Amino acid sequence: MAGSPYIALRNRTLVMWEAAECPSPGKRPSEGDVVATRPDGSKVLRYQIWTPLRGFDGAVTESALFAGMGVDFIKDLPAAGKLVERLWREC
Repeated sequence: MAGSPYIALRNRTLVMWEAAECPSPGKRPSEGDVVATRPDGSKVLRYQIWTPLRGFDGAVTESALFAGMGVDFIKDLPAAGKLVERLWREC
């Protein structure tokens, strides 16, 4: 999200937000939808910044998927077989 201090992977929530022209809180598409439940039973709402953890249940991939600073260095997404070959070769 613009101006966010976080780096996150693209997911359906981000795509919907961008398609709506990046509205501010209170005006975001499907804001307030429950996308998952935490192990303690509390609800995870769309646009909350809860990181999915073991025991999350629901549409986990629609919650915040933090990627870390290294995500900017990803230049390609090879098929699994090609990736294994590359890792073996570079090892």
